[in-house]
Amino acid sequence: MRRSAEADLRSLHVQLTQMQMADPALAEVWNDYPEESPQALRQNLFAHLTFSHYLLVYRWGGITENEMLAHAQRLVSSPVFNRYWASSRSAKEALPPVSAEGRLFRIFEQALQEARHRGAPPTR
Repeated sequence: MRRSAEADLRSLHVQLTQMQMADPALAEVWNDYPEESPQALRQNLFAHLTFSHYLLVYRWGGITENEMLAHAQRLVSSPVFNRYWASSRSAKEALPPVSAEGRLFRIFEQALQEARHRGAPPTR
């Protein structure tokens, strides 16, 4: 029953985010990126939805940490995702390390560190 309620809540979050992405006037209501252009805002919202999707899959045990690292490595190769990550990193860094989101944050940070060591461009 808990998963069902969580899935329903997640669906509502997706709907709200889709509304924000479709209508710049609505995006002004709940905007964690007030200095961004409408296009960059929509990209950040989509990047957040993507991260949230992986969080749900990870939390429900549908993916191993190694599999998640592979997905994270692909995402961090995107400059757009890196812009989102840089702007949301401090909030994620403050999460409890034992929480699913805190563990996922560390997986994404590992992917970024590995990308930097391979010579990928640094994030902003």
